[in-house]
Amino acid sequence: MERSGADECTGTGSGGFKGAFALPCEKKTVEALKAAQKPYSIHICGDTTGIIRDMGTAGANILEIDWKISMEYARSMVPETTVLMGNINPSDPMCLGTPEQVEQQAKEIIRSTRGKGIILSSGCALGANTKPENVKALPHQSECGGAFSAP
Repeated sequence: MERSGADECTGTGSGGFKGAFALPCEKKTVEALKAAQKPYSIHICGDTTGIIRDMGTAGANILEIDWKISMEYARSMVPETTVLMGNINPSDPMCLGTPEQVEQQAKEIIRSTRGKGIILSSGCALGANTKPENVKALPHQSECGGAFSAP
């Protein structure tokens, strides 16, 4: 299968992220921003399962995790000091689903990560047609998340 676009540029296709281009550049950027005492986040669209460990070595404060990767897996592959942000599916449930479905995905993220080092958010950009009630459900679940106990 031929690859092009963001997957290939970011290395989710052929491992370019950990190669000679992306990862070394990310590390230099992180070092410069840390020296200036500025936070830094990395977001790569798509399924980053194959490179999530490498993303964790870049040293960013936050990794914004696309909805296509398991947050449980991501949490297990990156340092606990790295905050994971995401990864509610922006299409379903955020756009097409119900507030209850948003809350269910949020609870699953909290459960699967044990609530450690996460910021609940959509797992990519939200469309203009996203239901307002679903957007409102996300911070509500974030506030309740502290009381949610993982089995």
